[in-house]
Amino acid sequence: MADRSSTLLFGFVVVGAVTLAFFAGRRSAQLEMRRDAGAAASEALPATSASGAAPATQRVAPPSRAEPALTVSAAAAIGALGDPAARPPSPEAGARLDKETSTLLAVRQALDANDGAKALALLDKHDKDFPDGILAPDARMLRVEALAAAGKSADAVAAADAFLADFPHHPEAARIRGIRDRLKPAR
Repeated sequence: MADRSSTLLFGFVVVGAVTLAFFAGRRSAQLEMRRDAGAAASEALPATSASGAAPATQRVAPPSRAEPALTVSAAAAIGALGDPAARPPSPEAGARLDKETSTLLAVRQALDANDGAKALALLDKHDKDFPDGILAPDARMLRVEALAAAGKSADAVAAADAFLADFPHHPEAARIRGIRDRLKPAR
């Protein structure tokens, strides 16, 4: 019975994801077609003849587009359904997120190598390069670990307290709480 219900649940999840991706892709394609049709119409404004009279009518066909593929990022799918005017993230935003991610991966590698000082230097660079970064909560969690690895227990406890005050229900809150409690001096 459990196998049947889990298979059925999996089927519903797959169908829902495909449906979401399809409609998000169609919405994105419709917005692009409207934008392209508007640009084509403005480019094809009636030209005046030598006598100064405009031609009677001129038809502009919208550009032909194939149906979009069913691959859509989760952010684009959610954004397109949640807000009618939403568009997928720009390529610049994607590149910025990639750079931020690679910086935090370098921090993680430094921590895995027990190099707290290097991790802190990379986090300082992250804070300078991405002051309003999407991954700021992750950077703050890594800072707690980096401070602890660098032997700065009091600073790590303060950073953990600040993180937990700002993100009490974060999925990693229990782990940060554990680091803080391990570093706090016994009273």
